[in-house]
Amino acid sequence: MEWFSKIIVNTPDFTRFTLFTGILAALLSLAAALSLAAAPAHAGDDVDERRDVSATGSVRIFNMRGGMEIVGWDRDQAYVSGELDDLSDGLRFEVDGDRTLIRVLMPEHHVQHGDGSALIIYLPSESSVQIGSVSADVNLMGIKGAISIRTMSGNVLAEDIGAATRIHTASGDVSLYEGSGRVKVVTISGEVALELAASDIAVDTMSGEIDLELEEFDTLVVSTTKGELEIEGTLNPAGRIEASTVKGDIDLRLEDPINARIMVRTGRGGDIENDINDDEPVEIEWHIKRLETVAGDGSGEIHLTSVKGDIRLEEG
Repeated sequence: MEWFSKIIVNTPDFTRFTLFTGILAALLSLAAALSLAAAPAHAGDDVDERRDVSATGSVRIFNMRGGMEIVGWDRDQAYVSGELDDLSDGLRFEVDGDRTLIRVLMPEHHVQHGDGSALIIYLPSESSVQIGSVSADVNLMGIKGAISIRTMSGNVLAEDIGAATRIHTASGDVSLYEGSGRVKVVTISGEVALELAASDIAVDTMSGEIDLELEEFDTLVVSTTKGELEIEGTLNPAGRIEASTVKGDIDLRLEDPINARIMVRTGRGGDIENDINDDEPVEIEWHIKRLETVAGDGSGEIHLTSVKGDIRLEEG
């Protein structure tokens, strides 16, 4: 800073004062600009932030309400854009080794007014993703790592997914397309629609309808208390299907070849319709009907139960 001292010493008083005030104003302006740039996003603010992350790392995302779109891409970066919740206290976006945290900070008290966050989040496609929400809708596409989503009332739509997927929601609808690996969906009253090439599928709901269009699979366990079950697909050799409903029909349509021991049972008033072979159901006590038959080499198992509904088996 010797050059600065020489300027100050050799400068007249008035000019020196003017120089000092000019430099001070410039420094204050710079400090204000840096402060503004470093300030965290707050309620209703636009977000446009990115971080370098591991290509196969784990990402946790928490957003109480609004909507999120999570997209897999081929960059080793996490990028968040959109608008924060009207009541948020900011965005926490941190990277620690191969772990990334993205959280919309919300007040502890219950909030019911204002708009929720609307975020678009890009992640490396091989990331493992854990998402938590209360009422935010979640759209997810192109994530090949393990996926875990928990929400109270938000809808979930996922496409082009892999590895393992677990979804728990109280009243939101769940739709999954173009997926593989293992899939588990649990909901209380939401509807479930799956079009997948997954090998192992488990679906459990209290009162929602379940519509499954599957390719080749090994295991399917599906149940609902009050809802219709529609199932299509190809059961692999030695595969297993367990499907049950208390109040609702079950429609099962399997592609050739079917190789399984089949056991079907309905409650009082329920019918069994078998289009796989010529075996007929029998009526046992209290108008309960039962069908036991074998298709192909009988290497697999199919168990179907409806307490108050009809069951239909088709071969397509």
